[in-house]
Formats: sequence, structure tokens, C-alpha cells
Amino acid sequence: ELLRSYPNPFNASTVIPFRLGAGGQVRIDIFNLLGQRVRRLLDERRAPGLHKVRWSGTEDRGSPVSSGVYFYRLTTAETVRTRRCMLIR
Repeated sequence: ELLRSYPNPFNASTVIPFRLGAGGQVRIDIFNLLGQRVRRLLDERRAPGLHKVRWSGTEDRGSPVSSGVYFYRLTTAETVRTRRCMLIR
């Protein structure tokens, strides 16, 4: 289950909570409105339960991204879920 990020909209950073019913490989990516991946936040095995990752509004190389709407996607072996968030600089 992919939960709503908070705060949203955000300025400095946002927290992305997610809940796993079963343990396994988890990936969380950030995409821009064009569908381009700008950041991979997580790609590892996690146990069942509630987890959180933080996104500070940067891309993979560490440069800040521009203000706008972004999509965060949770991918596991069983599911793919996507939600959106808004960055305001």
C-alpha cells in the first residue's frame, strides 16, 4: 500500500510512507510530468510493515529539480502503485 506523502505540497522535503503485507524487494522512483525518472529513492529488500522514505527534491545526481508536480511509484513483485506530490521552491 502506497500512502500519501507529507507534507504535500512541500518545499524542503517530503516523506513517502508505504506498507508491505509481505516482505520482498521494493523500489520507489520519482518521475516528472513527462514520465522521465528523476530519482530512485529505494531499491532493496524490506520486511513486512510500515516504512518511510524521504525525498528532498533532488534528482539522482543530487541537483535540485524545479517546482512542479512529480509522481512517486512503489514497485514490488505483486504490485505497482503511483501517487503524486507537488514541489514548491
